[in-house]
Amino acid sequence: MNGKAIFNYPAWFIGWALLCLLSGISLGIWFMTPMGGDLSLLVSHVHVNLFGWVTLTLYGLIHNAFPDLAHRRLARCQFVCAVLGGICLPLGFGLSRELPFHKLVIGLGAASGAIAALLFAVMFAGLLNDRNPTLIKTGTPR
Repeated sequence: MNGKAIFNYPAWFIGWALLCLLSGISLGIWFMTPMGGDLSLLVSHVHVNLFGWVTLTLYGLIHNAFPDLAHRRLARCQFVCAVLGGICLPLGFGLSRELPFHKLVIGLGAASGAIAALLFAVMFAGLLNDRNPTLIKTGTPR
C-alpha cells in the first residue's frame, strides 16, 4: 500500500445496493396497488433485487473482507461496470414497452454486469496469488 487515499468501495457498493433495494421494495409495493396489478414490471423488479441489491451487496462485503482488492488496477472499472449493470438491466426491462431501443439498454446492462463479474474474478484470483492478502477483521496478514 502506497499511502494514497483509496476509494471506499465497500461503502459505495453497499450504498448503490441500498438504492436498488429501495427501488425493488417500491416496485413490489406498487404491484399491490390497483395501477400495478398487471405485473408488467416484474422482470425489472427481479433484476433490481437480484442484480442490484444482492450482487452489489456481495461485492461490497467481499471488498470489505479483502481490502487489498481496492488496490487493484481493475477495481474502479469493476465498480463502474457493476453499478452500470445494476442500473441498466432493470431499466431496460422496465422500458421494454415504451422505447424501441430497450434491447440496447438490456444488452448494455447485461454486458456491464458480465464484465464486472469477470473483472472481479480476475482481481480475486490475483489476490489469491499474493503472498499476504490482508483481512480487515484480524488486521494481520494471513
